[in-house]
Amino acid sequence: MLVTAALLLAVELLWLPLGDTFATLAPATLLIAVGCGLFHPTLIALHAMLLPGEPGRATSTFYIGFDLGIGAGSWLLSVVLDYAGFHGLYVTAALVVLGIVGLVPGLAGRQPSMPS
Repeated sequence: MLVTAALLLAVELLWLPLGDTFATLAPATLLIAVGCGLFHPTLIALHAMLLPGEPGRATSTFYIGFDLGIGAGSWLLSVVLDYAGFHGLYVTAALVVLGIVGLVPGLAGRQPSMPS
């Protein structure tokens, strides 16, 4: 599911700067909604799987990373926007999202930690 969400979101991020009409932007907007809608619960479920018996710790860890990603990502990508414009911004964001696909095999091999 994580790979599917990443691929949908990456396609959208590459598609969005190419749109200049409602007809081209509406499908890209739908894909971002679906991609983000898949990412959020999938990542929370992954955290819960890795920390069974500790739902509070799993959820708070997810949201700390989520909020840091929004804050730091916005700040870091503003530099890309200054130098590469909107197209460069969206291509960079798509590459970051596709980087997740490379992490999935390592996640699949992880064993859940047991509460102490």
